Amino acid sequence: MGNGGDAAGSDDYEFDFFISRTKADRGWAEWIAWHLEATEREPGRRFRVLLQDWDFVPGRDWTDRMEEGIRRAERVLPVLSPDYLGSSPFGTAEWRPFWRSDPQGHQRRTIPVRVRECKPDGLLGSIIYIDLIGLKNEDEAASRLLSGIQAALGGRIKPPVKPPWPGHEIGHFRSIAPRAVSTRPDFPGASSDTDRIAGETISESTVTVLHLSGMRLLAQPAAGRTPATLVTWLSDDLRRLATGADSGIDVGAGGPRPDLVVVTGDLTETGTKPEFEQAYDLLAGLADALGLDHDRFAIIPGSHDVSRK
Repeated sequence: MGNGGDAAGSDDYEFDFFISRTKADRGWAEWIAWHLEATEREPGRRFRVLLQDWDFVPGRDWTDRMEEGIRRAERVLPVLSPDYLGSSPFGTAEWRPFWRSDPQGHQRRTIPVRVRECKPDGLLGSIIYIDLIGLKNEDEAASRLLSGIQAALGGRIKPPVKPPWPGHEIGHFRSIAPRAVSTRPDFPGASSDTDRIAGETISESTVTVLHLSGMRLLAQPAAGRTPATLVTWLSDDLRRLATGADSGIDVGAGGPRPDLVVVTGDLTETGTKPEFEQAYDLLAGLADALGLDHDRFAIIPGSHDVSRK
């Protein structure tokens, strides 16, 4: 019942997603469903999810409810795990009708979500899945889930900010760390970034820090000083630093991009919530531009960040 285009028509269905899971992954299925139902598909309308654990209530016919879910859901989310792939015949029966109506994936009606280490094969093996394995924390997992869902609905993944120029990546600096003195030749089989001292191999590591200070952002920024514009300015400055364009000295490209951003002094002018929102937009945009997680930002507020009121 799609709209004939690249994606199915959501108005034709009662549910956006039917979550197919095995009993061993009930916790993951509920976690996925909760985050989806807390997210707006469009202004004023959140995602609608059919989940066995929440919607198969006493008094309903189980088989009828299952058939209704398969028939009236726009997409299916198989929760991939060894149990689902190896011992869940019902799971296969649940996702196959969606695959049959969209075998080439043009409408992305089958969106697998991998929650435990496994390798799907057969028909599922050719479908790109959302991978929640190996992430640092719940926030990162939720972000990966929702960004994957939005990509599936839109049919494309485009970053919100301009990607760095590949010729000289944003934030590249020439970082020099003191090398330990070696009393013997390096082992030829060792990698180039290790030293051998007293018979032991030690790894050489450096940390590149970008320091920003005294931003003093306003709730109503002046023309040309919006967070997006400031991110572009910072990106241009970092490119010039990486290439030595201002000094006339070629410091070279290819050095590491910042591993850590330290923000000190006054983020805002008067410590109001709208000003902090501007600061967040700026730092979040910079994080995207540098390819850094938000936990790579250390912030030390200043006196202007405390409201006088």
